[in-house]
Amino acid sequence: MAYRLAKQSREQRAIDAVHTMSDFVNDMTRDEEQFLVSMGREHRTLQQSFTGLCFAWIRKCAEKADTGEYDERNEYSVQKCQEITKKVELWTPPLV
Repeated sequence: MAYRLAKQSREQRAIDAVHTMSDFVNDMTRDEEQFLVSMGREHRTLQQSFTGLCFAWIRKCAEKADTGEYDERNEYSVQKCQEITKKVELWTPPLV
């Protein structure tokens, strides 16, 4: 697996990860609890990195309020992310 990942570009790996996550969240019968349990079993550093990715998404989503890059389908997410960023400093977690 490491060899396969090394051959792919970082950009393509990011695109593939987005497609995988989009497929997961688009499944109305998805098992969120199993996702959470599984992520909780990953290496602690990977959990830290995933949290940083989630924070980065929240910051990016909040920016959509300023750019107008949203409509009624994701308006709630944009508004809530904006509220979060106003109340909480979302940092990039250190990798230990």
